[in-house]
Amino acid sequence: LEENPKAPKPEGWGTDRYGKLCPEDDCPVIGVRVEDAENYCRWLGAKQRAEIQLPSDAQWQRAARGREGRLYHWGLDAPRDPASACNGLPYWQKQRPGEDPRTTSRGAFGETAEYLYDLIGNVWEWTGEKDSRARLLRGASYYSTAEDWLLSRRTAMSDGGCRWVLPADPASVRSEDLEECGFRLVKRWFRDA
Repeated sequence: LEENPKAPKPEGWGTDRYGKLCPEDDCPVIGVRVEDAENYCRWLGAKQRAEIQLPSDAQWQRAARGREGRLYHWGLDAPRDPASACNGLPYWQKQRPGEDPRTTSRGAFGETAEYLYDLIGNVWEWTGEKDSRARLLRGASYYSTAEDWLLSRRTAMSDGGCRWVLPADPASVRSEDLEECGFRLVKRWFRDA
């Protein structure tokens, strides 16, 4: 937006609601439609002379599971204390009772052996894949429960929204339907000939 001030700002950005959900500068971007994420990939790819895209479902799985084939981003075992495992509903219910769940700063719940942060919790992440008419998301959000934390878990959205069955017309999807949706990028560098 800084480089192209005429570009439309995603609906909901700059509002009190989004300010409360993303209070820190290093929180993930939320409320993003998959089309906006894909447009950002094309823009950034052209700027950096690289191929940048949303990860495929297989790429997301490989990154999350690592060489060990983890079941959770932290390892093979379910968390002993779900409230300290990741940014999900158990954390907010036990550690911060009375507060509304929201995103947390990047890395607040540790990293994988491959130095990837927040693969589970914080936001559901768009992937580049569709399952029939729905787009697949991975990773669980700040409102997710422990059942969503298995890396094999995925959810789908229909034509624009996240976790809920939404209208078929993407233009009718409200920004609050997307507030748990964000994205992660995959980058492949081009070599000069």
